[in-house]
Amino acid sequence: MEKVREFLDSIRFFKSFSDDEKRRLSNIKNIYLRFLPGEPIILEGQIEQALYVVLKGNAVVNKKGLEGLIISCLGPGSVFGEISLIQEQPRTTNVIAEGEVVVMKMEKATVETLDDALQKKFNEQLIRVLVERLEEMNQKYINAMFFNL
Repeated sequence: MEKVREFLDSIRFFKSFSDDEKRRLSNIKNIYLRFLPGEPIILEGQIEQALYVVLKGNAVVNKKGLEGLIISCLGPGSVFGEISLIQEQPRTTNVIAEGEVVVMKMEKATVETLDDALQKKFNEQLIRVLVERLEEMNQKYINAMFFNL
């Protein structure tokens, strides 16, 4: 579990967490998953309420019918699945392991078992991720509309 805590130390999502909070997270059973090259981490259309944090390795995001087109690349520290954690709805993309990938999978039920202070910190980081995504989408929209980029 010490190795997991070291991973958490290096991930931006967990920077504001205390050593004790990271230790408690690293001790939660069955939330750390390993995927082999080419293995799907999430599949488009899948319904689950879970957020993922890439701890090690790289993955690519694509869509059905456009598997050759990479929408995004995810590496250590990347957070994905946040919308489905909050709202139960089908996944809109696939996330596929490029090489060996280790992720932390936080299901809604797991987050709800955390003590109030840790839950609050987790939710604050989730809000930060969502705000960053919104800002990124706004910038892409502005670039597309006004600068044809």
